[in-house]
Amino acid sequence: MIRATVAGIAVAASLVGCGGSVHALRLPRDPYLGLRCYNPEVLRCGRVGLAVWLARPVRNVTAVVDGHDVVLRTRAGGTGSYRRGLFWQGIFADSSAQQIADAFGSASGSVTVRLRVVENDGSIGHTNSTVPLSEGYG
Repeated sequence: MIRATVAGIAVAASLVGCGGSVHALRLPRDPYLGLRCYNPEVLRCGRVGLAVWLARPVRNVTAVVDGHDVVLRTRAGGTGSYRRGLFWQGIFADSSAQQIADAFGSASGSVTVRLRVVENDGSIGHTNSTVPLSEGYG
């Protein structure tokens, strides 16, 4: 009985902490996707950088890009639209990235980016963007 009560309280507390509301997210600019190759001698690159800018600071940002789950991070030290909580980025491996980037400028050179943002009040925002995969990141 005590375990069931504690479990019920824990579930209720987690639901309250989530805020519960879900809304469409508006971005001040499109996300940026680019190949991230550390060695300029490499002809094919399988790593991708994702950058996302938000209108106000948030708690957490995750993305799904070309079937890959990406956890984005924010860092201290930036200014303007690059300051902590507004600018988020993540790096991930994708073996088809070079092929997509080679088609840059065409519909096949674009990828759908699905973002999930947890706001500071616990509400959750979602958005989908189709963005081109560029040749360079960072």
